[in-house]
Amino acid sequence: MKFFNFIKKLLGIRKRKEKIRNVIFGLRIRAVFLLSIVLLFTCFLFVIFIYFIQYNLILKEKNERFLNLTSLMEGSSSLYLYYKDSKLPEEELTKNYLFISNEISKFKELNSDVNSIFLLDDRNRVSLSLPKSNKFVSELIKIQKKEKTQKLSSKEIKEKIFDKSKKKKYIKHYRMVYLPVILQTGDLILINNDFDEIVTSLHKKGINDKKKQNYHALLVNKYKELMENQTNIPFYSYSVDEIFIEIYKNLFKNIGKLKYEYIKDNWLFNKNWLSNLNQKVEKALSNNNLIEAKKYDEEIYINMQKIRSYGEDFKYLGVLGVVFDLSNIKLQVNRNQIFFIILASLIFVLSVILVFIATGHILRNIKKMEKWALEIANGNLDYQIKIKQKDEIGRLADVFQMMIEELIEKYHLEKFVSSSTISMISQKRGEIEPGKVGRKKLAFLFSDIRGFTSFSEKNEPETVIEILNLYFERQVKIIKKYRGDIDDYVGDQIMAHFDGENKADTVVLVATEIMREISKLNEERQKNNLPYFEIGIGIHIGDVVIGNIGTELRMDFACIGDAVNTASRLCSIAKPYEIIASKTLITETKKFFSFEELAPVKLKGKESPFEIVRIKW
Repeated sequence: MKFFNFIKKLLGIRKRKEKIRNVIFGLRIRAVFLLSIVLLFTCFLFVIFIYFIQYNLILKEKNERFLNLTSLMEGSSSLYLYYKDSKLPEEELTKNYLFISNEISKFKELNSDVNSIFLLDDRNRVSLSLPKSNKFVSELIKIQKKEKTQKLSSKEIKEKIFDKSKKKKYIKHYRMVYLPVILQTGDLILINNDFDEIVTSLHKKGINDKKKQNYHALLVNKYKELMENQTNIPFYSYSVDEIFIEIYKNLFKNIGKLKYEYIKDNWLFNKNWLSNLNQKVEKALSNNNLIEAKKYDEEIYINMQKIRSYGEDFKYLGVLGVVFDLSNIKLQVNRNQIFFIILASLIFVLSVILVFIATGHILRNIKKMEKWALEIANGNLDYQIKIKQKDEIGRLADVFQMMIEELIEKYHLEKFVSSSTISMISQKRGEIEPGKVGRKKLAFLFSDIRGFTSFSEKNEPETVIEILNLYFERQVKIIKKYRGDIDDYVGDQIMAHFDGENKADTVVLVATEIMREISKLNEERQKNNLPYFEIGIGIHIGDVVIGNIGTELRMDFACIGDAVNTASRLCSIAKPYEIIASKTLITETKKFFSFEELAPVKLKGKESPFEIVRIKW
């Protein structure tokens, strides 16, 4: 401890407590704050969800009650609306009306939130209303005029009300539920079903005479009572199409629908058009003109379908509507919501308290580690803490302890060996001896600053180092960009090597890019009247030995071989702004590079002249 304090005092290093930030928004506060936001949002969604669930359940229950009412009144309301415009005895109509009115009154009494109930016929006329003066009928009539209701539907209605006592306006909400009254049984349904089966078979599928006779007999027997006393023409003399025309005609007449206001195509119930078309069909068949016969038969079928469409339209008898006052429903829902809000608030408070307690336990261990780190920063490497929990904090404490042990080890190791040797030791655990590690093919680059030696003799060391570092920095950035390794700095020269599948291309790219970068730098310095320097580069490729160089007492990790020496000598013969490469390297490149072949040169250590090229950049 005294040793560390002595070193700090000697070097002028003070305690750095002022650099340790103050905790303003700590983990506990953040955890509680974030949980509070999440819980508040969750509780809010929960309350909203419960509100809509309750609201929809109540509305669903109201719809089911309404459907029960319509199911109970289905027969009476259908008969009443069906025969409303007919010559049915007044007593029968009155009986149905009283039954419907009584059921509606009971329904309203049992449901205090029902504002009004009304029944419209197919002409949107009010057949029954409770109360009689109903302000919502006009709203339903507007809907029915646009499109007749075919299923259970609803609509929200807002009414502006002025409270005279409080002299204040407010909006009251209602919900109108309405359901069509559609005929389900009776003669009209039977006739429509028979029409779909018989007329379609007669005109579309084609049937033989025997089957026609069977259909004819079926219709005569089935609708004889409906047709008798309606015409002086014997019923048995009609064709199948004529029977259906006569049946629909008399049925529509009975229910008061055979009027122009209901049926625009009254001429269809005059059988003259059918006789004319049948004659045309027979004439075409006698002339063996099947196409013409089919054309007239299709025209008959189309006109019969028009009659059938009126039979379908008259199934729609009207619409039954009920208006609910939503104020009572919302009041009931709001009462329930108070309970759920209190429940959600209790859950929120309890959760926050639990998280506050849990984070306090975690923070105690973090505080221990903080104190540990401060002790280590002050030089007390022997300080220890105990964290027994087998969780992430405990694991972090173990990792922290390993880190401290490594720092102590490196601290003692650096007293005796260099940093590069430590790197080598870290890669190879175990006994390390000097000697060959392996042989490898690498590409080498040597870059030398021309004229720098004489400049350094004439200028201050600080200026020399500053400029040298500037030129080195520009070159090293490019070397590192292409993942090259810096082997050494020798005075004003850089040695680097490149590995990989495309090392030949890479070393050429690096050399040309360095040359362009230095040229650009020199232009800038020349404009500012600053000293500038040219460089020469030599590049070569070849096999080298990679190994631990030195003795057991002192060793280093280096590349040794002819390829290194050759690259260095090529650099020495390169002129300023010149890149000299071996022809061997150029032949191994995969990309195209512009170069100029030079006369072979005599290099030290080589018996025959060495082939070289100048790379154009």
